[in-house]
Amino acid sequence: MERSAGILLPVFSLPGAYGIGSLGREARAFAEFLHNAGQRWWQVLPVGPTGAGNSPYTSESTFAGNPLLIDLEDLRDRGLLTEAELSAARVPEGAPIDYAALYESREALLRRAFSRLGGAEAQSVRDFAAANPWLGEYALYRALKARFGQTAWFDWPDKDLLNHDPAALAAARQELAEDIAFHQAVQFWFFSQWKALKDHANGLGVRIIGDLPIYVSLDSADVWSERREFLLDKAGRPSRVAGGPPGYFSAGGSEGWRVPPACSTPSALTISGPLSGTGPSPPGRRPPRKGSGSRAPAWTCCGS
Repeated sequence: MERSAGILLPVFSLPGAYGIGSLGREARAFAEFLHNAGQRWWQVLPVGPTGAGNSPYTSESTFAGNPLLIDLEDLRDRGLLTEAELSAARVPEGAPIDYAALYESREALLRRAFSRLGGAEAQSVRDFAAANPWLGEYALYRALKARFGQTAWFDWPDKDLLNHDPAALAAARQELAEDIAFHQAVQFWFFSQWKALKDHANGLGVRIIGDLPIYVSLDSADVWSERREFLLDKAGRPSRVAGGPPGYFSAGGSEGWRVPPACSTPSALTISGPLSGTGPSPPGRRPPRKGSGSRAPAWTCCGS
């Protein structure tokens, strides 16, 4: 194998006039920098839509892309945004990133672009949605989360929708058709831009190394729509939580990652009760000393 090297840089860490980096001009320039520097690889962090904590490892979808990474200048070039709208969206260089404000302003801007969508591009969105079955569930999940004030799906007041009841879903799809179409368009823009960036980098001899969270987030379209594939109780809460080996970086020891393991992953280890010093401890308690007579760790293989 030929020896090669590269650089890890998250897309959101690129310089950008609109708050964070995007899949646009700055990303293409970085790929060109890598090429000129003799680098062959660009490793990125996950590019999915972030959930709680704005972490790329806590995503609302295994499949979707992050709307904040969409290149607004590309939407302007498509005739969907104006120069004045881009100017109003600029963030002062060096300013701290307020993700809550950024999400709110960016969604308003993307909805404005969506309101101008028509013709061949609107058909391209419909074709994209038809070719990607996951998108229907994700777009409905996003529309329902907005209806319920961004509450996690397992806390939705409508139990039929919480439980993914087919009749309730059909009624919601009809009622929220416009919102669903909006989220489908956003994903179409993301993936068309992602492909353009990847093609540009590959044309320079630079390949992209992706990244994924180890587990699927509990509050995600995937767990909501495929509950039977995860270890959940009747209320939609995890009956087991995934975790890793303990770490003594805090007085209480390490905790589980609070994500539900998939039933189809027999190699996954899950935490199912109070653990000894060889595993995570309950919050606020120090891990017991070796030989203290504590209960043995309850590691359980998924599906056992």
